[in-house]
Amino acid sequence: MKKKMVIIPVLFLYILLGTNMPASGQVIEEWAAIYNGTANGEDAAQDIAVDAEGNVYVTGYEAASAVPPYNFNYMTIKYDSTGAIVWMAGYNGMANEDDIPQAIALDNNNNVYVTGWTDIIPGPGANMDYATVKYDPNGIFMWAVTYNGPGNQADVANDVVADDMGNCYVTGLSWGMQSGEDYATIKYDPMGLQLWVARYNGPSFGSDEAQALVVDMAGNTCVTGWSQNMFFDFDYTTVLYDPMGVQLWVHRYNGPAASGDLATDIALDPSGNFCVTGISYGGAALSNDIATLVINPAGATVWVNRYDWVGEDDGGEAVAVDPAGNVYVTGYSANFPGLFPDFDYATIMYSATGAQLWVSRYDGPISEDDKAKDIEVDVYGNAFVTGWCTAADTTKDYCTIKYDASGAQQWVMFYNGPNGGDDLAQALALSPEGHCFVTGWINGYTGIPYDWATVKYTPTVMVWLFPHNAPIQIPASGGSFDYKIGVRNFNTASTTFDVWCDATKPNGAHTGTLLGPVNLTVVAGFGAERDKPRNVPAVAPSGIYSYNAYVGVYPGTIWDADHLTFEKLTDGDNYSGEENWIVDSEWFLPTNNEEPVADVFQLIGNYPNPFNPTTTISFSIPVASLVKLDVFDISGSRVGVGLAPTRYSPGTHQITFDGSNLPSGIYLYLLTAGECNTSGKMVLMK
Repeated sequence: MKKKMVIIPVLFLYILLGTNMPASGQVIEEWAAIYNGTANGEDAAQDIAVDAEGNVYVTGYEAASAVPPYNFNYMTIKYDSTGAIVWMAGYNGMANEDDIPQAIALDNNNNVYVTGWTDIIPGPGANMDYATVKYDPNGIFMWAVTYNGPGNQADVANDVVADDMGNCYVTGLSWGMQSGEDYATIKYDPMGLQLWVARYNGPSFGSDEAQALVVDMAGNTCVTGWSQNMFFDFDYTTVLYDPMGVQLWVHRYNGPAASGDLATDIALDPSGNFCVTGISYGGAALSNDIATLVINPAGATVWVNRYDWVGEDDGGEAVAVDPAGNVYVTGYSANFPGLFPDFDYATIMYSATGAQLWVSRYDGPISEDDKAKDIEVDVYGNAFVTGWCTAADTTKDYCTIKYDASGAQQWVMFYNGPNGGDDLAQALALSPEGHCFVTGWINGYTGIPYDWATVKYTPTVMVWLFPHNAPIQIPASGGSFDYKIGVRNFNTASTTFDVWCDATKPNGAHTGTLLGPVNLTVVAGFGAERDKPRNVPAVAPSGIYSYNAYVGVYPGTIWDADHLTFEKLTDGDNYSGEENWIVDSEWFLPTNNEEPVADVFQLIGNYPNPFNPTTTISFSIPVASLVKLDVFDISGSRVGVGLAPTRYSPGTHQITFDGSNLPSGIYLYLLTAGECNTSGKMVLMK
């Protein structure tokens, strides 16, 4: 069956700043990218992913027609770190009917996988099949595959995951022959060939709907959702398959009321346990609870915890796990008893053993409905939550919140689209540098219900570390290394904050504070850098260490962080005593008179040009970044690597390119620094 892949031209794309209401000066809205599809019809973003360079991938649907029937198609867009479109790719199924994507995933090569469903029957009526599409990092269509279950009825994929080998895994609901809706989980190889299909039919032969999946380090696939039991009530149902698709176990959770229990999301913790959350009936009228449970790799329950605020409706929407195994859940929670309660955000942190550590509720500006949809957690235990809140004009706005590791609210950001109306955030992703990206639906420009809007939030104060000589290796007798630490205030006003450093040992334990805390006030747009030494005592155990820098409010409120790594080669067996890490409390003030570091990533150019055989390429970067240089001929074929990824400190730098092995001609070079890239042209004349 032939599939049609459509590359949609860029029409009606706007990079705009929407209305926002920051609760503090710790974050700014860097950009908002709005997409209105070619037909000027109803368009909605569904999911988001971010790669290691800070590029953003959003998938959703766009209308092929401005009037019903809309004939929705998949649309996937890659944005660079500035919000500019890198590529767009659409998918229109063979029947030219509705095609609705549900989820997006990236593999470690930045290939893109999108899954959802396609209507395969032209005209009235619907018969949906799974539809999974792969694009390469440049947006080139690789393949599309569909799946029609044995019942030849509705098959709807809900989630997709990619592994490090380029395999992808899809799950959802699929009609069986005489079993109603079943779980159907599929593994595809990198070429799109189906390796296996695993179906699960619950004990009642009723409705079984998979919602989410994860793949563990051993290649096992764990799927969760809900399944009807023998009494036709729903249970959380989690199924584990081995790498060949063989079912290893089924775990069912039937809450205390033995009624409706609907699992919505799953995450994997560092110990290989599976963390599940969702909506579980608590027994009282209209009383659903947020029920979260952890299942070990053998399929046994580790712990269960339930959250109920006022005996009314509460529901878990998303779950995330930090590197220590703590579990974070977000969703909605009724804020007062009665038939018509309003809802608040409810975000909960549990320890790895299931102890509730904190609950943070958020009631929006006018104390009406507020519902969280997604959560992500960074390596420092900061939790980022998005969804929508009711604004003063009673419409809905995106509402994104950051909590620190203690559950204290750090900031709240609202996004109100340029056309007013309801704006509903659906998904959130974090970049390695700590930038927060949110996507969803906003009220459209032309009275059509929705356009896409993707928003980037950036810390207003940033910190970076840069080693003078890498890699850093410390002998058994101990030693030291030199490094540069820098901060920058991107705010529009002077900002006061603390700077401090510690180290993470090979066993995961932290040292005490090794630099600072130093309290700084930095004027708007300025930064400061210092060269520092760091001792490593002889008695420090061998292994890989992380040296960490933080800005925020010491000790627990982290606005931004960076790290570098060093290695202690062997244990200091001939040395004894306490680990004598020297504490540095000096920054060497003042900072208000510092020269500002580079404001933006800037390619200054190459000189000489034309050249033979070498030329020097100059550039400036505002923060420490991995920089690489690739060179292409005029046809676009890469002819060489001018610079392998190398870490540079903030400031202006030069790279010398040698064209001795190339013929005369025009060459293009692509300079990449962290999330940013730019290109130039140079002429080699021999």
